[in-house]
Amino acid sequence: MHEVCGIDGAGIGGRLEAIQPELSWGFRQLFGRLERVPDELRADPSRPNLAAAITLYHVVVEATLAQPGQHFICG
Repeated sequence: MHEVCGIDGAGIGGRLEAIQPELSWGFRQLFGRLERVPDELRADPSRPNLAAAITLYHVVVEATLAQPGQHFICG
């Protein structure tokens, strides 16, 4: 966070706390959902819940984070 965003703070936790006001509603909703999915899947390990968990993970991690990152690394 310090090198990329210029945000100081006491360790990683302090830096993440400092960036909280910059996070959008959508970011908070999406990553909040991603945090809840494992608990929901443990509570009900049905095929539909597994499919939803896998889909959410791939949409978030692969399409939203990994693909653009890979594009800029290779670009």
